[in-house]
Amino acid sequence: MIQLIIFLPFALGFEPERLPYTNPPPDVRGFSIMDNFPPLNLLIVYGGYSDPTSFVYGDIWTFNITSQTWSRLIPSDGISPTGRYSGGFFRILLKQLYCIFGGMSINGPLNDLWCFQIQGFLWSKIKTTGDIPSPRIKFGYTSFYDDNNKLQFALLGGVTMEGLDDNLYILDTSTWVWTKMPQSGDAPGNVEGSIIVHYNKKIFTAAGENAFLANSHTKTLLYYDLDPSAYKWVNVTSAKTYTSRIFGGGFLKGSEFYLMMGWSIEKVDHESAWFKVDLDDPSYEWTEVAAQADTDNLLQIDSYGYTLINSTVYIFGGNNNPPIINRMAYFDLDKQPVEFFVYDDDLSPSPRMYHTMQPIAENLYLFGGLGDDGLLHNDFWAFSCIEEKWSSINSAGDIPTKRYGHASATYSDVLFIWGGSGQDGYLNDGYLYDISSGKWTLLTYTDTAPTPRVGACAGFSGFRIYIYGGLTQSGLSDELWFYDLNKNEYTLVNSQDSDGPGPIYYATCRIAAGANNFLWVMYGEAEDNNSTNQVYGYDAGNDFWYFYSDDPSNTTFARSRAAVCKPLQRVLVVGGETSGIYPSNDFFYFSTITSEFQELGTISDVIFASASAYFQNYFYIHGGGTAATSLLRFNVPSNLFIRLPMWTFCTDNITCSFACSPGSYRTATNCEICPPGTYSNAYNSTECAKCPKGKYGPHYGATSLDMCFPCSEGEYNDKEGQELCIDCPASYTCKVGSITYSETLANYEDEYSQPSIYTSDMTDINRNTLIVQVTVGIVGLLVAITCVLIRQAPKILVSVDLYTDRHNHFEGIPMYLKRTKIGGLFGIMFIFLAIMIVGVAIVNFTMNNLYETKSLVPLVVLEQDVPTFSGKILIAITLKNYGGTCLSKTKSCSSTISSSIDGITGTWTTPQCNLNTNGDCEISSVCSECTLSSEGVFTITMDDSNGYTSGFTVNVTSSSSIPGKVSSYQTTILSDAGYVFMGSTATEIYFDMIPSYYENTYDNVDHTGYHVSKDTVAKQGSQYEPFELGMVFVNYLVIEFDLDNNGLVTARYYNQTWIVFLTTLLGSIFGVMGALGGIMKVVEKNWIKIKNKRHYKRHLEQLDENAKEIERLRKDPDFLNYIDDPLTGTEIAEKKKPDIN
Repeated sequence: MIQLIIFLPFALGFEPERLPYTNPPPDVRGFSIMDNFPPLNLLIVYGGYSDPTSFVYGDIWTFNITSQTWSRLIPSDGISPTGRYSGGFFRILLKQLYCIFGGMSINGPLNDLWCFQIQGFLWSKIKTTGDIPSPRIKFGYTSFYDDNNKLQFALLGGVTMEGLDDNLYILDTSTWVWTKMPQSGDAPGNVEGSIIVHYNKKIFTAAGENAFLANSHTKTLLYYDLDPSAYKWVNVTSAKTYTSRIFGGGFLKGSEFYLMMGWSIEKVDHESAWFKVDLDDPSYEWTEVAAQADTDNLLQIDSYGYTLINSTVYIFGGNNNPPIINRMAYFDLDKQPVEFFVYDDDLSPSPRMYHTMQPIAENLYLFGGLGDDGLLHNDFWAFSCIEEKWSSINSAGDIPTKRYGHASATYSDVLFIWGGSGQDGYLNDGYLYDISSGKWTLLTYTDTAPTPRVGACAGFSGFRIYIYGGLTQSGLSDELWFYDLNKNEYTLVNSQDSDGPGPIYYATCRIAAGANNFLWVMYGEAEDNNSTNQVYGYDAGNDFWYFYSDDPSNTTFARSRAAVCKPLQRVLVVGGETSGIYPSNDFFYFSTITSEFQELGTISDVIFASASAYFQNYFYIHGGGTAATSLLRFNVPSNLFIRLPMWTFCTDNITCSFACSPGSYRTATNCEICPPGTYSNAYNSTECAKCPKGKYGPHYGATSLDMCFPCSEGEYNDKEGQELCIDCPASYTCKVGSITYSETLANYEDEYSQPSIYTSDMTDINRNTLIVQVTVGIVGLLVAITCVLIRQAPKILVSVDLYTDRHNHFEGIPMYLKRTKIGGLFGIMFIFLAIMIVGVAIVNFTMNNLYETKSLVPLVVLEQDVPTFSGKILIAITLKNYGGTCLSKTKSCSSTISSSIDGITGTWTTPQCNLNTNGDCEISSVCSECTLSSEGVFTITMDDSNGYTSGFTVNVTSSSSIPGKVSSYQTTILSDAGYVFMGSTATEIYFDMIPSYYENTYDNVDHTGYHVSKDTVAKQGSQYEPFELGMVFVNYLVIEFDLDNNGLVTARYYNQTWIVFLTTLLGSIFGVMGALGGIMKVVEKNWIKIKNKRHYKRHLEQLDENAKEIERLRKDPDFLNYIDDPLTGTEIAEKKKPDIN
């Protein structure tokens, strides 16, 4: 019934899913006060602290033991005691009163008494009289009924403003009169944190410490005799006692006095052992209570709240070695050993309103807000939509200050927080949180900025963050600003635009899915607390507002501070307030297509100034304000956490407009979260895109390619859709973002090529000379063969004798001109040799007849003759392991890659791009007839949130003034190990351009160009580790060309002129002719001598043979018979031989 009163102020309609099913528990806290309320089977928790120096709680909670659900009890009149911890309590069951006394507030100790009426949700301050105890904390307390059945509340000692106290006070709750009891006997002394119980008209005390005295570790057991005849302390400590402890618990069960776990000053550690003593046993010996093994250190706890119901002890919160917790547990004393059970440890954000919650991957991120008693928050939480659990985030960096009513938006894995109201008023500071690095970054700016304001809304679109409206010191604003993350500057887009939403605050802004330049502004509160039903869209590309809904007369669907989301073409509105004070419990949607409203039903919870987020097909809503009867409570927040399943409202099931969010994909029956290694960036995706090679996706529910991170240094990834990267093999190298591994790190020494001093190309000369020689030789050989084979060859040979005057070789013989075969042969040799000489000479004249000079001339001098220098310049850039989009669908450069030129005039080609197999993006551009001023700049802008690169290679090639020659220089700059280039600070590479001038004497044509060299050392630009890339959206490369002060003059001249060439050639030919003639004469003379000698020898041999024959014939008797025969002597002799047979 209590929960019904708290959470169901309206008639039941749609019942959302509660997260968790137990409802969110109280915040973590220590020294809370705990009791039970048997009629409703409830546990009651009040107060405590999360940090005694900053915030002390004054809230009251119930835990339903049966349903295991938490509920916060909100006073119906708004009156409640000051928050406190370490006080005392008692319960007046018949009156259903739960009373608290004393304790520590944020301003110091208290001694006031308050009672809470369970049924009426009302606090009442009780005025007491008598010996009122001074303000105190950490005292022992108990309650009991006296002989007259009047409830008595007793307290012992504690810490006061004057120090420790040892007095016993008893309050008669029937008269509200305090009595300070007489002190006699063995008083316990000044002790804090003692445990007292009432049994058999005695108040027993144990445990506690005197922290101000050395070695004062209480292990005693004393009782105070309440018999009026006695009124004294009695020490009944036995030899078998307990171990010392403080800040623990204790209770009476039957006649047994139990001491629970606590903190031991003696051990400087937790004391987890339980002890008990039977108060009916006169020996008063303590025994340790057997308990189940504490394997998880659940008993290492102190400063908890506790209460006993029958045989079960419940504990809540406390200090758990060392974090403060909000865990509920119970101990079953009927089990031996004692068993304990721990409920789910559900950490969750404390009650708050005007906070923000945004989806990033599978988590919802909650920040800040306005809590109880005007407490501002800057704590940071994440709710896992998969595990359905909250976790507190301990972030680093420039953590935003405490605030509420701030604007918030997300892009990829980055959360944006801006403005709001802080401790010193309105704010206009902005922050980014990168979930990968876990760091906050304060946004800086150099010029104007929006004025401080609360209730603005924001949309995050790549490098632009839009901010609209809000309440300033001057009133409501209708200004639309954007912050440029690349330039770190604010720009006022428009204001006082009659076509826009007008002055408004607490509106909901969203960037349209798939259209980064379209901002939705929905609902909100206008002047005079007027709720609105307006829906506007701003087209940034055309600077135009589109109107969808804004009908002041239609108050039925006018709301402010409602939970609003826009999946696709429907704006869903849940709760909110009307007329500035009335809560609305209905929810409906507005169609941006038909401009129609449709009611969906009512909700049992108050949804007002809540935080909300849409993920998968759920609408999550957290916290917000509360209501009493039919009026809103603007200073009493809740920690309500619910989600609305969108398919519940769909008339056509899964195909309805309430679609699967980015980060998920649609199946036949549901919206499933994208697994790691994939992402979806649009509503109603049917599948998740895979992370590309060289990257990995660690998150479930990734919403963009930006959430695919480059592999770290020493890793690579050669597959798509991977959750993790692969370690480089031993002895191999992988830079950040590598697709594959390499054996060694590439040697990126500068490479350059310059026109050298002119020298003849001896290879070509020798080749052409050889061609001439071989050709002439082959022709000559063919002519020689022809002369041999042709019958008329001797006559032809004689006819080409060019040496007719050189055939007189012997003295005494008259000189005359004649032709000979040898002369003809040498004539042919001369002809072919002359042809060969002429050919070789021509080859050398045309190919080896130049010499060159080079000189540096001051440019101011050279420009008097050459006023303009120009050349053809090629710039080739390689973006190593480029993470962004290199090519468009048409295979041209992506629209995210652009270039700009300054100080270089000429005709530039459109940059061309190519993506190589290593994942490098290659960019090139050519400038024809390029002329440089004193400084030229070529800038490449990678306007891509993934436009990181592990290095730049730049090659600049220029046409030289020397025709057909180029000057080229290539340099590479790499990022530091483990980092990539990315960010607004450009990487700068410098080249020195030397104007060159070429002149020659053979064509009188002058040429100009440039010689390229390196100027100064390149400067590295912004660098980030892979997990830091979420907050940078641009990358720059600047190539600077410095015009040298000197020019290079190259001149070429002929070694010889044509006249000299011809004269020399003719001399060479005639010289060769004369030489061959001399050789011919020697050869011919010797040939004649040899011929004559051989002829003379043959003649002598013939004479000798004839002489011998004559002698033989002379001796032949028949000689006279044939002497006159005309036959030869031999034949005659044959005829005249006698027959000897």
